[in-house]
Amino acid sequence: MTSLLRRIGALTVVILLTLGLAPAAFAAPTPSPTPTAPATPRAITDPVFDDRNSTLTIPDVAGVQYSVDGQQVQPGTIRYTVPFKGLKVVVTAVGVNGTPTPSPSSWTHTFPEVVEPVAPTFDDAAARVQAPSRSGVRYMLDDGSNPPRQLTPGSWNDLSAYRGATVRVYAEPVAASVTLLIGTTEWTHTFPAALQPPTFDDLKATVTIPAVVGVEYLIDGVVTQPGEVNIGPVAFRGKVVTVTGRGANGAAYPAPQTWKHTFPEVVEPAAPVFDDANAKVQTPSRLGVQYVLDDGTAEGKVLIAGSWNDLSAYRGTTVRIFARAPYPSVTLLIGTTEWTHTFPAALEAPTFDDLKSTVTIPAVVGVEYLIDGVVTQPGENYVGPVEFRGKAVTVTARGADGAAYPAPQTWQHTFPEVVEPAAPIFDNANLKVQAPSRLGLRYYVNDQALIPGSWNDMSAYQGQTITVEARAASSVTLLTGTTRWSYTFGYRPDYPITSGDEFNDKGVAKTWKILNENVPSKGKGVNRSDNVTVRDGMLDIRISRHCLATDTEVPSDANKFEGVCPPGTITRYSTGRMNSGFVYGVPKSMEVRAKLDEQHDGLTATAWMHNSQPYCNSTIRNSNLAEFDVMELWATDYITAMTHMVCTNGANHSQGVRMDADLPGTWNTYRVEWDGYAVRYFFNGQQVGGADGVITAARMGLTQQQFVSAINDYQWQVVFGITVPVNGGWAPWVDDGKPFPDRHDLFDYVRYETFDPAACTPYGAIGELARTRPDLGQQTGCETNAAVPGARVQTFQNGRVYWSPDTGANVVKGAILEAYDAAGGDKALGLPLQSEMAVRGGASQRFQNVTMFWSPGTGAHWMRGRILDKYAEMGWENSNIGFPTTDEICGIRDGGCFQRFQGENGHIYWSPATDAHFVRGAIFGRYGAMGWETGSFGYPISDEICGIRDGGCFQRFQGENGHIYWSPASGAWGVQGLIFDHYGRAGWETGRFGYPVGPEECRNLPDARECTQTFQGGRIVWNSRYGLSG
Repeated sequence: MTSLLRRIGALTVVILLTLGLAPAAFAAPTPSPTPTAPATPRAITDPVFDDRNSTLTIPDVAGVQYSVDGQQVQPGTIRYTVPFKGLKVVVTAVGVNGTPTPSPSSWTHTFPEVVEPVAPTFDDAAARVQAPSRSGVRYMLDDGSNPPRQLTPGSWNDLSAYRGATVRVYAEPVAASVTLLIGTTEWTHTFPAALQPPTFDDLKATVTIPAVVGVEYLIDGVVTQPGEVNIGPVAFRGKVVTVTGRGANGAAYPAPQTWKHTFPEVVEPAAPVFDDANAKVQTPSRLGVQYVLDDGTAEGKVLIAGSWNDLSAYRGTTVRIFARAPYPSVTLLIGTTEWTHTFPAALEAPTFDDLKSTVTIPAVVGVEYLIDGVVTQPGENYVGPVEFRGKAVTVTARGADGAAYPAPQTWQHTFPEVVEPAAPIFDNANLKVQAPSRLGLRYYVNDQALIPGSWNDMSAYQGQTITVEARAASSVTLLTGTTRWSYTFGYRPDYPITSGDEFNDKGVAKTWKILNENVPSKGKGVNRSDNVTVRDGMLDIRISRHCLATDTEVPSDANKFEGVCPPGTITRYSTGRMNSGFVYGVPKSMEVRAKLDEQHDGLTATAWMHNSQPYCNSTIRNSNLAEFDVMELWATDYITAMTHMVCTNGANHSQGVRMDADLPGTWNTYRVEWDGYAVRYFFNGQQVGGADGVITAARMGLTQQQFVSAINDYQWQVVFGITVPVNGGWAPWVDDGKPFPDRHDLFDYVRYETFDPAACTPYGAIGELARTRPDLGQQTGCETNAAVPGARVQTFQNGRVYWSPDTGANVVKGAILEAYDAAGGDKALGLPLQSEMAVRGGASQRFQNVTMFWSPGTGAHWMRGRILDKYAEMGWENSNIGFPTTDEICGIRDGGCFQRFQGENGHIYWSPATDAHFVRGAIFGRYGAMGWETGSFGYPISDEICGIRDGGCFQRFQGENGHIYWSPASGAWGVQGLIFDHYGRAGWETGRFGYPVGPEECRNLPDARECTQTFQGGRIVWNSRYGLSG
């Protein structure tokens, strides 16, 4: 009884009670005594199905029991609420009390949903129709086509092609078996015809209104009688007129229609004015009109309106000028629009002499010449002194005594300033040259411009003869006198510095390049060569304060000042910097002994080295740069040693180490070492950063090949320099408001040792293994300490060998080595426990903390912990999920992790609450569609379980009692919650429902929430009011 009430609703109960049937009427009938003879079957009466009223009438037949959908019912009428897509009902009849079962004994009927369609809406003005939007009903246009045209529901459908015609629109069910239409289902409508348009005459500026019975026309909103109507004067940019046609006297039909038209301004262009004397033309200035010279191009040359246009290039030729409207839609030209004119030929030109600053006037009968408006006699005429930027002179020729011909002609010429350049000044002691500062002049050495008014460093030319050449800076300067000067410089000490420099000679070695600048290149200090000297067996870099009158003034002894610079002056500092050039091979070590001035606050002392690759900037985004900052002293109480390597996308890979120290006034040694595996820094013999101060490829975030290549494949140079940081920056700076006596930073030596891998012969356990592995190639570094305490490592061309007492010697190479370094190397993943092993076309290798797997198709990836255990349970790489395609990925929901694999879209998921389980194939595809671990199912709590009905599989998940079922016939679908409970009670996939064939679908009904899921054998429905059914 409960199931029947859930199906036919409360209304049925009311009907049954009305008929006087108590609930007991639905109980099984009381057994009758056994008849003595077979009864004769009674004549059966069919139940009556009324589709229009959605009712079922059960007949009252003695000895016959009727059931609906398996539930016994009493005679009477049952009314159904039929949903969209109809309602299927099965009625059966059986004999009772010995009465034979009548024939027929079963009736199946599908009640359709009864719908009264809403009428469509017609819009005469726009000639369109709007079809209502109703599930199960579609609206069709009877346009003679086969099949007829279906209208778009809920939208306006354009029927402008049917203006003046009658259309028929009818409604029909989308599926007749589940929808029954009642009421009006067909509508006809006649659209009014389109109106006759007005006629527009641009030249006359008129509108002609047609005479149409029953129609009135409006011009700009004013009712206008039929006939030609003048719309008045049209100004520049035209006049827009709107004409509307509509039913007269307020009639609704025909529908209003509008026409817009822009009348152009009608213009008769004025003629241009030609000037033969100057070969010019003046074009009138008129809005909406453009004058164009026919210069042989498709568009022609547009002339400047209202001005004299120079056409001197056309002397002796005929030109054509035409007028046109630049905006034809708003301007209409009439009358003459084209003019031709022939200019007379040119006169004999005067002669200009730049060196003498003279103009020679030719003698021509009947012609007079004027210089700057003054009549001038034939012959040579001096134009006066010429200053910087030259002097412009205008010469005009015309007919003498006011004669009109020949036509006047003009020449313009700019005389240059004549300059005798001063000689440069040579400084042999400092290998410099000073170029005089003179407007209009530039001085060059080998096509390299010298800085005017400054000392230019010529150290590159020591022992050589140079030639300084003066050149005019522009066309308004003409040089005379001596313009080239030759000079031979002396020598600086010339000795090799390939092993460093002890600074014991009388000057700076020739190899060192000392910077000489006039303005700051970094910070607020200017690098001056005078500040770099060698004295008493030491390199001395001096830092001085200067008070400058202007920003371009060069720091010198003349403006040096130890006090606070006076107001109105600029405080600047001179310092020094020098570099060796790329004379050094691969570094094994570099050591510097230095002493900072006792007053060193605000200064940065550096001694560093870098390879020959460029630094990244706005144009260079990638570089194999390598830089070791052996000594980088921003402060006075600690040292910093930085490593910068391999610029990628504009950013360096950088690592730094530091150590506290008391630096000013004491001698200290700073050292860097490279052994082919790692970079280490030392201060006074102590490793900076201790055991954590080892800079390896893994620490830099580079592969070993990148790391070694950046160091070993290029030449290197050494740089010394003192920087004066700007005020307010992150580095300490000099207080400009306090006195600043000269500072002197001293360097006793720089010692450089070149790295030679050939001297790093493998020995011990590493050597024994290397001799059995010729595939490693030659060693590229010496054996050294690894990051794991007590372990040793040595690098080779094709790999690396690690050794420790606990693990022995093992090789790491190739893609596994690259992935090992990328993950942090031995410090993060531990030491190798074995060398690489070949597996199934790939390789694997065990480490103390992880196991690495590699194949050509997946690359190298590490695994660990419970995910690795689950992978082992499945058969490692021999399982159907193959090799891993990612490292372990953590940081997901509830502290979980997952890892992707090669085969069958395989994944292994782990969380603290669920342990590790694999998900693959179509089940993983469905899991992903549901949001993976962030969806309602959460993490898997079992592996895939197969071998069930019809070759299917299923898998359990953490949330909502979630399961995903798959079979070849049904695909993969999730089942959860109460629907899964009902499914389980029915026997899961082995029961009558079989496998799910679609997702759970939920909707809001007027009085309840309902969810449905379809299975091979039927549907399971959950309703918030009625519970579960199916």
